[in-house]
Amino acid sequence: MSKRTGIKYEGELKEILEENGFYVVRAAGSHGIDLVAIDRNNTAYLIEVKSSDTRKRKLNGREVKQLSYLKSLAKQGYNVLIALRILRSVQWYIADINKIDTSSVLSANKMHSLAFFLTMRNITH
Repeated sequence: MSKRTGIKYEGELKEILEENGFYVVRAAGSHGIDLVAIDRNNTAYLIEVKSSDTRKRKLNGREVKQLSYLKSLAKQGYNVLIALRILRSVQWYIADINKIDTSSVLSANKMHSLAFFLTMRNITH
């Protein structure tokens, strides 16, 4: 994803989350965390945003290292999420980094829709 495209989709997700009661800040730079979102109960989420033309996205070597770093943060107790924007269908998918294989392909088939995630956050909190 180009820097311009990344910023566009990070902003789009930021807006969706804010409309659903999250406080969200964009993390500057490319350190593997694009957004920090805090829900109404002060639960913080570190979010990496990716985009793809299809429901499956092949990860390059840099991205595999980046996601490995994010998994290490999750092991330390942080809530780390991967958000995937499907470009032509305007759909968002999201998953806990510990629930998906990040070794070569990021697949929406192993993620929840963003709407499902938001509904579950409202039901459980």
